[in-house]
Amino acid sequence: MELLRNHLVQQLADYNATPKQKKMDIVLFKDALIHVAKIYRVLNLKRGHVLLVGVGGSGRHSLTRLAGYIAKMNAEQLEIRKDFDLRAFRKRLMEMYEKTVYGKQMRKTVFIFSDNDVVLEVFLEDIQNMLNSGVVPNMYSPDDLARVRDEMRKEYKRAGQTNESADAMNDFFFGRVKDNMHLSICMSPVGETFRNYCRMYPALINNTTIDWFMGWPEEALIEVANKFLSSETYEQYGPEIVQGLAHFAAYSHTGTQESAEKMKRELKRIFYVTPTNFIELLKGYEKILTQKKQVVEAQIKKLTNGLSKLEDARADVEVMTEESGIKRIEVQKKTQECEKLQLEMSKEQKGADEAQKHILIESEKIEKETIITERLAQEAEQELQKAMPSLLAAQDAVNSLEKKHISEIKAYSQPPEIVLLVMSAVMICLQKEPSW
Repeated sequence: MELLRNHLVQQLADYNATPKQKKMDIVLFKDALIHVAKIYRVLNLKRGHVLLVGVGGSGRHSLTRLAGYIAKMNAEQLEIRKDFDLRAFRKRLMEMYEKTVYGKQMRKTVFIFSDNDVVLEVFLEDIQNMLNSGVVPNMYSPDDLARVRDEMRKEYKRAGQTNESADAMNDFFFGRVKDNMHLSICMSPVGETFRNYCRMYPALINNTTIDWFMGWPEEALIEVANKFLSSETYEQYGPEIVQGLAHFAAYSHTGTQESAEKMKRELKRIFYVTPTNFIELLKGYEKILTQKKQVVEAQIKKLTNGLSKLEDARADVEVMTEESGIKRIEVQKKTQECEKLQLEMSKEQKGADEAQKHILIESEKIEKETIITERLAQEAEQELQKAMPSLLAAQDAVNSLEKKHISEIKAYSQPPEIVLLVMSAVMICLQKEPSW
């Protein structure tokens, strides 16, 4: 079994490495290995078809693709669109038919058809015809058959066929389709649909090999859980915690299945617990864990930032305390200087007050002298006004002096009293000796 597991794991890795292939992330536990082996064996049977019965998420499509890859077959599946009708369905079948017989992509093909692809029940009639006779009758028109004959002529000759009649080439084409086209029909046993399909289209039972996909055992659940829990999200928690989570997830799923069975027995109500629920449980747990981790990391970041701010504040306080100590000493020194300066200013203020008093006294004295001076000036002005006529008369007399008058003065040996008085005044004004 271990050799089979290693081989299938390698094949799965090769499949995922193949370009243009949809990658599959599946866990190959024991039951999955058995299903792959069964599907591979049926696909290698001549005109072998398989009916895979199981609930959604049990791995029917993925394991069929892996088995088809190992068997070197193309895996084809429908892409349901809104306007997908019988004509589109048959056109898709014709494309698959032709790929199995000729062309660059010629290979055996496994057609994966599920109950979700039953847009119209007439699809199942064509599927039943394929299971019964290998082909869908009357699907090709004469023009389509003519086109197919022209396109496959090289392949027809390569196969050593010489009869190029239309019937012979048509038989060759449909014979190749029957041999190279295999069906993998995936059905869910849930509800009445599967029972009705089997009753109405018995070829689903009679012409296929049935493989039942039962519920995953606990060992498989643990393996799947370990696969999901091996991501980077859980690396930091250690293997013991991861193993505990895997066992708890498996226990929760099996417990839910048991509760569903109990409800079915007691209440006659059916609740399906599928592998998809288990995978959604693991994905949901990882999503919640990631969200909570982000919240905690954000809180840690805020706390770290807060502690960093507090540490920076503490360092700033220490620096400020040291600086304040230095400033305190400077302030004390400046305070002493200020007190000393204040004392000096007080002393100077006293001197200034005394000087101010002296100035006030002198100001009062000067104001009094100013008043006296102004009064004397007024008196002098009055006297000047009185003397002004005499002054003007004297000026006129001076202006009227002639040379003969000077000669007359010089001729006096003993001038008259009035003349002597005048000349003495003149000499005094000239700051000279007032003598004759």
